[in-house]
Amino acid sequence: MVQEQVEEMKKKEERLEKQMAEVMSENKRLAEPLQKANNEVDELRRQLVNYDKDKQLLAVSQQYDWQVVDQRCGSSVLQ
Repeated sequence: MVQEQVEEMKKKEERLEKQMAEVMSENKRLAEPLQKANNEVDELRRQLVNYDKDKQLLAVSQQYDWQVVDQRCGSSVLQ
């Protein structure tokens, strides 16, 4: 009876070690794509910040350009 329990425990231990090895292998296989995806997300976030800044600068630049055009057109009409 005790010997049977020992054998069962050894089989269970072997099965659990095999499962653990499979899980570790799967984890290793998935770690690299996850890291690549995280790096891509970081890069896209940096690009988004730059995009928002560029968009604001463009809006200010366009407003300035219109003011210059208005001033030139207004002054040429007066002359």
